[in-house]
Amino acid sequence: MACDRFGMTGRMRLFYKPGAIGNRDLIISAHGGKPESGQKIDWPLPGYADTLLWCSQPGLSTTIQVSDILDYRETKKGRCLLYGFRPLPLLKSVTNYELEKFAETASDEDEDYRDYDNWAEHRGCDILSPRNRWFSKEIDLAYVLNHSKIKAKDYKNIYFSFCLS
Repeated sequence: MACDRFGMTGRMRLFYKPGAIGNRDLIISAHGGKPESGQKIDWPLPGYADTLLWCSQPGLSTTIQVSDILDYRETKKGRCLLYGFRPLPLLKSVTNYELEKFAETASDEDEDYRDYDNWAEHRGCDILSPRNRWFSKEIDLAYVLNHSKIKAKDYKNIYFSFCLS
């Protein structure tokens, strides 16, 4: 399995299956929050014309896990539907959510890096985990989506596994 660290001082980790050709799905796993200023990103960004963003309906759930998204992708039914999980194909802009670390090795959370490693290997997706710290600059959605490593992957589906409230 592979995990690339990139961004300023390696603050993002991308789990993926080495040699996998044609993987078109990315799950962004983080703690999320709206910026105080209500900043938006024009959508689609250059290079994302055919990319769909998938998320739960704001206010319905803050507990969508990567495992829920994987189940949804594979069955198109299940728990995520209860939370209004849906694609957002007609957006003209999206909130520039602030993203923080969610999982780590041996985390107390429901999911950790061992899970991400396994899921990227066996379930056909890449998983991104931001790792900002108290001493570093905030990571926001625009930073992730505009990073050359993410843009180069040409994802067709980007799933938000973070709180939208």
